[in-house]
Amino acid sequence: YLVVPNATSVGLDVTITGNDQLVVIDLNALQSAGGNINIAGNLTLQSIDMSGLTTVGGSMTVTDNPALNVILISGVTTIGSDLTVVGTAATVIDMSSLTTVSGSLNLGDNTAATAIDMTSLTSVGGDLAVSGNTTVSSIDLGGITTMTGNIDVTGNTSAASIDLSALTTVGGSLTIGDNAAANPINMSSLTSAAGDLTVTGNISVVGLDLSNLSSSGSVDIAGNASAATIDL
Repeated sequence: YLVVPNATSVGLDVTITGNDQLVVIDLNALQSAGGNINIAGNLTLQSIDMSGLTTVGGSMTVTDNPALNVILISGVTTIGSDLTVVGTAATVIDMSSLTTVSGSLNLGDNTAATAIDMTSLTSVGGDLAVSGNTTVSSIDLGGITTMTGNIDVTGNTSAASIDLSALTTVGGSLTIGDNAAANPINMSSLTSAAGDLTVTGNISVVGLDLSNLSSSGSVDIAGNASAATIDL
């Protein structure tokens, strides 16, 4: 167990890596970190409590903790650089207070996560990837209006809906693929994608509304076997 009951702020980095017998990290008093937070490669880690954390000045990385089933970060509002949560066993990833990620956001291969809450998220400065979260029930990115980087929402095979309803412009490419249960996929406000637009292998979606799209790179819409209407 790692318990730090009185630390409310850390000026620089927090690094907790390669502790093979560590089961619990309790940093619930921590409110801010000026640098990066890196929690990785702790093979038996089951719980991270950072429920008091609101701001991270740098990046936040939670990766390669295969037994991790509880992540308490619901109070975090801003990440100063990248946010990466990959390869956990968490059933719920609650980021309901998160509004801003100044860098890239990568949520991937959290195969036990039935719920990923990003409902307050409005701004991602880099790329956005939500992929391989095979049991998540829905993906709500409805607060995002513009993106400067790429968006990749792929392989979330149980997600019944994908909400990008407020998204108007994408500075890079937009890929929505192999989300087998997704219906609807809402991108109806999209007007432009500077890169390629790819919507493939979403076998349950019955219609795609891209009627406001005026410009993009290449467009690839294929393998959406149930799509009776595609409005371009």
